[in-house]
Amino acid sequence: MTTTASIQIKSPTASALFYQECDGYPSFALNHLAVWLGTPVNIAGDISTGFLQTYGAAVGVLGAAVQVDDDPLDNGEDADWVYLIDLPNRRVTIQHRQYTGDQSPVHPHKELDVILDAYKAEVHCAISRAIRNIEAAGFTLTPVTEVALQPPSQVENQ
Repeated sequence: MTTTASIQIKSPTASALFYQECDGYPSFALNHLAVWLGTPVNIAGDISTGFLQTYGAAVGVLGAAVQVDDDPLDNGEDADWVYLIDLPNRRVTIQHRQYTGDQSPVHPHKELDVILDAYKAEVHCAISRAIRNIEAAGFTLTPVTEVALQPPSQVENQ
């Protein structure tokens, strides 16, 4: 089974919707999205072409295919994870819709709920690194919580 993602980008002039067939979980996708967000040339102009040539090519090399989602009625309902990127307001919102369709924002550390204990520290570090890089690119993550700053052992005890 693969972990899918919907990436929805809103710019001042257009919107674009992408579907990622695998590796859509935050510890992978957010790190690559952070790189894209941190490169100003990538977020200007034709969003679809620019995104596929940069983010799409980078994750494609790692085996995660990304394509434009041409379904005008699709808002990511068929994806496990949804990333809403609001370029004008410089905000990234994450939703974990897997099995529920819930559109409430979640913290990316929600991924830790389904990670085996042996891998939690590594995944926690990957997500925390992505959060720092997104913030360094001038974007905020919605919602941001104090849980993000705690090591996995403390997160599990809450």
